[in-house]
Amino acid sequence: MAGVTFATISELDKQATGLVKVAEKPRSQLVITKRGKPVGLMRKVVGGERGRTETVSNMKNRANELLSSLERGGSQIIITRNGLPVVVLKKISNEAFSIKE
Repeated sequence: MAGVTFATISELDKQATGLVKVAEKPRSQLVITKRGKPVGLMRKVVGGERGRTETVSNMKNRANELLSSLERGGSQIIITRNGLPVVVLKKISNEAFSIKE
């Protein structure tokens, strides 16, 4: 079973390095929310995935800008550390998943 963690955009701004470490674990996913609604999904990169690249360092304090570009229809973003791709950030919608109690 996959582990799902939720974080707000402001938490991603402040704790980008730690949240990327959470998302890069096998079978883990990080759902980023904006005003209580899911807007982005971060998970470990699978070989062959392509997209715009950003470093973890550049992601700090720019999470809102990056997610806004995804919402406007931008392509997925590959987050790199030390030049290597570690996680992919994709657009997500409310219909993409459901939470059952």
